[in-house]
Amino acid sequence: MNKILLAACFAPLVAGETGLAVAVWPLSEQFQITEMKYRVMYNSMNRKTLPMDGYDIRSSMADELVAVAAKGSSSWNPVTVTDSAALEALWKGKGSCPAGVTGNRLVVSRIDFHGAFVTTLRKDKFVLAQELRLFDCKSRKRVWKKRLVEMSDLPDKFERLQGEGQRPIKEGMNALVERSAAVLVAELAKSGHAR
Repeated sequence: MNKILLAACFAPLVAGETGLAVAVWPLSEQFQITEMKYRVMYNSMNRKTLPMDGYDIRSSMADELVAVAAKGSSSWNPVTVTDSAALEALWKGKGSCPAGVTGNRLVVSRIDFHGAFVTTLRKDKFVLAQELRLFDCKSRKRVWKKRLVEMSDLPDKFERLQGEGQRPIKEGMNALVERSAAVLVAELAKSGHAR
């Protein structure tokens, strides 16, 4: 059973306000590589995964959300929920918030892709694609949604980085996670749902 890591936001609450929880839900735990090769008459795409020893995108994103929120007026506390089926049902509009969610609103960050986009003619890129949805736990309705795709150039071709071990890949992915978490918090603030 997949575990979903939640970061519960306990902003200073005024009477009548409720807390906000953020769930980080990666569709794949593996670092994904999409390789595009250009040919004269066609392009070919290959997809593969790379096992990353000691790297967990869920924990990395949750830790960064805690750090970004700490810079502002909010504090985020990570909570682990084991009921991924409840989160998936909520995502599809058929369920309620998973047990263990504090507060009346839940932002689900579904990470669709985290990995590298490798090409022969351009610079290789780190990519982190996610969709955010805000749910009201009492009414079970989606209140807000936003799609975020963050990219950054790799310092070298992916094959050469693999030759150096996984350290440069982990560092590059962590930098992208930091940027993505800052964008997530900013988008929530812009939407007016950050409290």
